[in-house]
Amino acid sequence: MSRYSISKSTVPVSFPLNGLDLGPFGPVDCGPVLYDLYAVCNHSGTVNMGHYTAACRGEEGWCYYNDSCVAEITEEKLQSNQAYVLFYELKSLNVTRK
Repeated sequence: MSRYSISKSTVPVSFPLNGLDLGPFGPVDCGPVLYDLYAVCNHSGTVNMGHYTAACRGEEGWCYYNDSCVAEITEEKLQSNQAYVLFYELKSLNVTRK
């Protein structure tokens, strides 16, 4: 963003597919709080216009959804500069109490 315009960042951001640990950001000594990725919403285009797609984990692996087309996708292709929203589910909660 500048004083006169807004532009979309296309900087790649790496994110874990499994074992995202948010425990360090919780209460002191809460232990690991692990999450696994189950979907990614992607956006291609600009701030003003573009196209959304999604990748979702299923029982057989990952699928890529683009309008009326669905195709299998490898985990390696999930990491892109078009990832917009990441969806994680709680894998385990190992709360340490003192």
